Amino acid sequence: AAQNFVDRDSPIDIIDCSSKNKFRWEWLTAKDKQDDFLSEYVRKVNKDGVAWCCHCRCEVKYGNRGVQAFRDHSKTTLHARNRNTEKTNMRLPAAMQAVKDRINGTATASTSISSSETSLPLPYGAALNLDLGTLGLHREVSSVPSHPKPVSLKDRITHQEAYICSFIAEHTLPLSIAPHLIEFARALCTDSKALEKLHMERQTATYKLRNGLAHLEHVRLVNVLKTVPFSINLDESTSKASNKRILSILQRLKVKGLTQAGKERKKRLACRIIKQKEDSSLLANILVSILPLFKSFILTFEQKEPMVHRLFDELKLVLKTFLTCYLPHEYVNSFSKLTDINPRHPNIHPLKRIFVGEHAKQFLQGMESNKAHNYRKNVLRAYQETGEYMLKKFPIQNKNLALLSTIDPELCGHSAAAKGLQDLFDLFPTIVDTSTTSKDQFSLAASVLQNDTNFTSTITDKKLDKWWATVLANPNYKVLSPVVKSFLSIFTGPRVESSFSVMNNIITSSTNRTLIETYQAIHKVKYKLLNAQKTSTQMF
Repeated sequence: AAQNFVDRDSPIDIIDCSSKNKFRWEWLTAKDKQDDFLSEYVRKVNKDGVAWCCHCRCEVKYGNRGVQAFRDHSKTTLHARNRNTEKTNMRLPAAMQAVKDRINGTATASTSISSSETSLPLPYGAALNLDLGTLGLHREVSSVPSHPKPVSLKDRITHQEAYICSFIAEHTLPLSIAPHLIEFARALCTDSKALEKLHMERQTATYKLRNGLAHLEHVRLVNVLKTVPFSINLDESTSKASNKRILSILQRLKVKGLTQAGKERKKRLACRIIKQKEDSSLLANILVSILPLFKSFILTFEQKEPMVHRLFDELKLVLKTFLTCYLPHEYVNSFSKLTDINPRHPNIHPLKRIFVGEHAKQFLQGMESNKAHNYRKNVLRAYQETGEYMLKKFPIQNKNLALLSTIDPELCGHSAAAKGLQDLFDLFPTIVDTSTTSKDQFSLAASVLQNDTNFTSTITDKKLDKWWATVLANPNYKVLSPVVKSFLSIFTGPRVESSFSVMNNIITSSTNRTLIETYQAIHKVKYKLLNAQKTSTQMF
């Protein structure tokens, strides 16, 4: 029979006048034990303490227990069976008016609404003051409740296809696994009861794989090898002709002949390893001591936050540190411009004080004095040549890098920071819309920011991206947004590099190439899930 459903405007206090727990529309936003929203099937009827379950077509009394009554009802066998029936079957065209009433969710047989209103993507009991503009709607919500319509089989298949594609992108799997993943899912679904109880964490999977499945297969293989005769050669090698071929290969391998290139390579290796072992050890030890200097420079920029504002300063620091390995600190620090330094200046450290590392230093102390002196002279010459190369190749005269160092939050409040921001405006001519933002407006906002200590002092997070995100959230500094976002995008960190390293998971030996568009699509879905902080299972 048709039920007299009520809408959100109905006087619930009057309808549930004698109920201990009066009906609340907020209950419909909760989920039941089946992980379904109550708004999908619960309808409030014009009766004290009673609601209607559209799945079971029965009344649910909530007057004494409140929303818990609906959760308990969702656990009943009848409700679960009816729910699964509706969700796993296609909706057929209605042949009777009663079926049409049920599909439309009308209160009486004579009540009808247009198909355009039933298509409103709003749940039953939605607030009437809901901002429909956010949903792309431009008319009021119908007060007639709509019954949840069974989803067509075609739509359910499309939904599962999206589910699979999202799962592949989330876990960075090769796309060729899609058909195998479907077959795997079908195999698991054959035992639905066991699947519901299935739980396995990473540690459990590792243990059971190593000590369970792999161990069992190892035992089986050993038993087979003990009982079944086998050949250590391939099947094709069991013939007499193949045996002769194997014999000729073995005879050829016994001949200790080398090509001319092989002999020269062997001679070089023997010379380095045996005759020049001392020189090779010294060279290796000094490299072990010097290379961490450059490694620390690289690690500075392999962090989670942008460090572009530190690039210019770190370049100067690593160059100065290297030069002071053989030049006096007073000489290096006396120049305001590093390009004025002469890397071959005669005023150097004494040869014994030139940095070679602790291991190489101990090695040299045990050598003959003349040999150690010659070795230190060779190290000095290497320092000088490397210093010349670094001064020539390092972009220490790049004005753009110097300007980027002025965006450091620690410099806020200084005139250099204001001047640097104003000059950065000219570095991004294609980014700034000059029709809406002039350089005068930008310069004024940059200057005001340096004086707004009441605002900047409240920003506790001094990380570059976090600090500027807080600044740009202030309406007074929106004009800085295009330029600031441009220099913040100059960023290479582990998260960016990891997007390229996962390519090894997508490209396999059988599918050894992929289109850029496909690779980009995978990361779009992957980053969408990361941004929503959901897995593909939760999203779909």
